[in-house]
Amino acid sequence: MQELVRVITSDHSEWRFRQFCLRNPGLPAQAIYAFNAQDFPFEACIRDGVIAPDTGWSRDALAAALTHIALWQECAAGKMPFHIAADDMLLRADFWPQAQALPCKPEWDIVLWTADFDFPVTLVPAPGLGPATIQFAPAAATQHPDDFRNAKTRFSLLPLISAAGLGCYSISPAGAARLLADCLPAGGNPAPGAAFRFEVSRYFPRHRSFVAMPPLALPQPLPPPVRAAAGKTLVFCTAFARNQADWNDRYGVWLDAIKRSGLPQDQILIVDDGSPCLPGWPDLTVVSADACPSAGETPVPGGVLLYHFEDNLGRNTVLDFPGWHRSFAFAAQYAAAHGFARVIHLESDAFLITRRVREYIGGLTEGWVALFCPAQNFPEIAISVAAGQGVEDFAAWARIPWPHQNDQAVELTIPFSKVERVFTGDRYGEYRPDIPRDADYAAQTQIGREAEYYWWLTPEHAEDAALTN
Repeated sequence: MQELVRVITSDHSEWRFRQFCLRNPGLPAQAIYAFNAQDFPFEACIRDGVIAPDTGWSRDALAAALTHIALWQECAAGKMPFHIAADDMLLRADFWPQAQALPCKPEWDIVLWTADFDFPVTLVPAPGLGPATIQFAPAAATQHPDDFRNAKTRFSLLPLISAAGLGCYSISPAGAARLLADCLPAGGNPAPGAAFRFEVSRYFPRHRSFVAMPPLALPQPLPPPVRAAAGKTLVFCTAFARNQADWNDRYGVWLDAIKRSGLPQDQILIVDDGSPCLPGWPDLTVVSADACPSAGETPVPGGVLLYHFEDNLGRNTVLDFPGWHRSFAFAAQYAAAHGFARVIHLESDAFLITRRVREYIGGLTEGWVALFCPAQNFPEIAISVAAGQGVEDFAAWARIPWPHQNDQAVELTIPFSKVERVFTGDRYGEYRPDIPRDADYAAQTQIGREAEYYWWLTPEHAEDAALTN
């Protein structure tokens, strides 16, 4: 079983889980939908001994408790520790290696990576010393989130006496079994505060409980979701060309296909990674990317823009390509700054062939969606669309410094809200000499091929492709 972080979130707020993934890039995470107080199985939980029949806890408190209890029951039945976090947690960049190393440490039951800073934390600071109590300033959790995320401060796992909060913690199978034996039925012997986080705290001294000091996780308020709204659409690609032939054979073909596609396209944007020469197309406006206009200052209403970086960052290794990332991130920030409601990303070797896939891409109003790459079994990063809240998610991801994770493909680090698999397509140029006639889309097409290779762009096929269902 793959180790991952189980993120407790609401099934009514998918954007909360997306925000967690954006804040904590490269972290293997799974959404765990919290029990809903309105649908809480009260009678069944009493019958099964999970909650006390005479509890004074509210249904909200019971639903919160049951979410953790269900995870503990699953953990206790297995052999792997569970790492559990609330969806408003910001984790230090070194959190995951430390969490994965826990099974190698001396026996432990539960490790709190953070605590509720509104309440004191009592711990044993060093062997031979008595307990000490720490009281945090409540605002400390949110003052400098970037500094916290990138901190390299050494931390210790100290024996824990008491602390409120289950915002981010790891629990072993043995620890889950022990705490279940202590806590069930929930609410039967309630601690002050009538909440599971206080109830659990009273049992920490009985077991091998630890707390990270300084914390490796902090609560961070989530921004409200941005509602989808009708508005402008930006279509963009990233670029680098060594000569005019490259510009014409690759980007000229792409640009012509976009213009004829029927996609909404209030503006077409090409972001260039320091090419030594630029195209001389008559309908093109070239702007230095180092002088990107501020929000509201769209330099050319509509038309085709080429934003040019003076220096070329290029590609260092198979997994490290800062030039592409800078261009990709620039487009996201440009779209957010200029109020685009939809951003369609089509790389210059990627094409939407049939009308049905173009209508799907052009009609999305919410989320950050990619098509699928069967050859590599991951999201097709060359074809994606961000709309509504997805534009904000895209821009937030773009603000994360490169590299995110040099040891894995970037396709696996982007928190798409959906990967759409209903269409037929692939990176055909990697393994076959042509594009199949039943394809809805194609990526990594071969550049500079004869006209028949691009059969869907030829006059005799263009109309058929446009009418394909």
